[in-house]
Amino acid sequence: MKTLKKVATVASAILFTASAVSAENYDWKLQTFWGGGSIPQTVIEEFASDLRAATNGELNITVLPNKAIVPHNQSLQAVGSGILEMHKNTPCYSAGIDAAFGMLCEVNAAYANSYQFLTWYYKAGGLELARELYAQHNLYFVGPVPWGTESIPSRNPITSVAEFEGVKIRMPEGPSSDLFRAIGAAPVTVPGSEVYTSLEKGVITATDWGTLSINDATGLHDVAPYAIYPGIHSVPVGDVSVNLDQWNALPDHLKVAIELGVRKLGMDMVQTFEALDAEVAAQAEEKGITLVNWSDEERAKLRAAAVDIWAKTGAGSEMATRIYDSHMAWLKALGNIE
Repeated sequence: MKTLKKVATVASAILFTASAVSAENYDWKLQTFWGGGSIPQTVIEEFASDLRAATNGELNITVLPNKAIVPHNQSLQAVGSGILEMHKNTPCYSAGIDAAFGMLCEVNAAYANSYQFLTWYYKAGGLELARELYAQHNLYFVGPVPWGTESIPSRNPITSVAEFEGVKIRMPEGPSSDLFRAIGAAPVTVPGSEVYTSLEKGVITATDWGTLSINDATGLHDVAPYAIYPGIHSVPVGDVSVNLDQWNALPDHLKVAIELGVRKLGMDMVQTFEALDAEVAAQAEEKGITLVNWSDEERAKLRAAAVDIWAKTGAGSEMATRIYDSHMAWLKALGNIE
């Protein structure tokens, strides 16, 4: 993975303190889509602890694991209706409600790393579009939280677009499957609980799952020892969002504290997995993992195949089209597409 740029200005901005003490304390519940005790869950718990300290206890956020109150795919509705005050989820789970949500969480093969995607949000118009969409569902989109560039583990080495021909790969339905189907692969739907055994038995040859370190911690490299790294297809982004009514009722200094805290959380999450991925990569040989680094030419071929998929997704709604247009403008500015 390319090393993310150091952002000294962001780091210094995160040393925030609440400027005043209001008469009211806020006790909120935040549900994530991660499991209890997992590394990303721990990073989010640190975010809540930092906010508690920075606001002198005015804002006390209890972080709950996936499904503690509602299933992950009902999180948007739960926050919008006030069952939860906040969530850390991913817009992908709401793509069935509006295709625009899908374009906020993933644009397959578009971005080289999480930093490029974060910059689209904060400097190229993405944040404003996300907030407009979420407000339609009574949520305030505070900010994006990525978790790194995902790697594809496989039973056999896959070094090019052409070598995906006929490969049975576990993929979620939707744009991801559409892309790999377009390059000749055979995407299949496999429940998360069956990914390991499906790879072990050869039911599938490769899988979409997580970053290099997430895949390693899950044991996938024991049965799929070839890993495309740095990743080629997925730079996923989640969100921290708040019930809109609750947000509007907050004093301004707490709003600023939360927004700065989420910016820090986004960088913490990316850097946590960048460090863990680098550690696994350094130990790859002794772990029995063969890293497969695609050439720039092959990465460009995959991106070219994805262009039509992006356009199809962007045509899904009026908001999806606006978000698609914004992505295209930023990708051209980056030089990722012509």
